[in-house]
Amino acid sequence: LNLPNQGRFTSYARHVPALLSGTAPEWERLTRELFNMAVKIQPEYQLRPDFYSDMHALKDVHEQNPSTLEYGIGGKEILVTSYPYQRENKVYCEMLHHEGILAAHLSHAATQKAIEDGILYIPKGRTKEDRHYFAKRLTRYWRIQCKPSSPQQDPYEDFV
Repeated sequence: LNLPNQGRFTSYARHVPALLSGTAPEWERLTRELFNMAVKIQPEYQLRPDFYSDMHALKDVHEQNPSTLEYGIGGKEILVTSYPYQRENKVYCEMLHHEGILAAHLSHAATQKAIEDGILYIPKGRTKEDRHYFAKRLTRYWRIQCKPSSPQQDPYEDFV
C-alpha cells in the first residue's frame, strides 16, 4: 500500500479527524500521543470531562509539536468541507472534480450552513442529524449527475 507522506500519520482536515491515513505503527504512535495528551489536559476539563475529544487532543498534540503529524499532501486540499451543491440537490460537479479532491466531510456545521443556504433538502421523517443519509444521497446524486451514461443525457432530469 502506497500511503501519502511516506506513511506518516496525516490528517486531511487539520485537527478534525474526518479523513486520516498512516501506517499501523504511525496509528499506534499517534494513539499513544492522543491518550497522553488527554491524561495531561484532563484536569482542565474537570467540570466537563466529556467535552475533551479526539479532535481536541489532535489539535493540542499538533500545537505542542507540529512535527507529530502531517497536514494534507504537500499543502494541497483533498477534502471538500462543505456540501458540494449548486442548488437544492444539484451537485457542483466541478468542485468534486477539482484536481486532488478525494472526499467530502459533511460536518454538523456544513449541514447547518447547507440548510440555511437552501441547498440541502431534508425530506419528511429526516432531521439534520441524519448525515449518513445525506452522504448516501450525495453519493447517489454524484454518480448520476457527474458521470452521465451518455453525453446527450441530462443527469439532473430525474430530480426536477
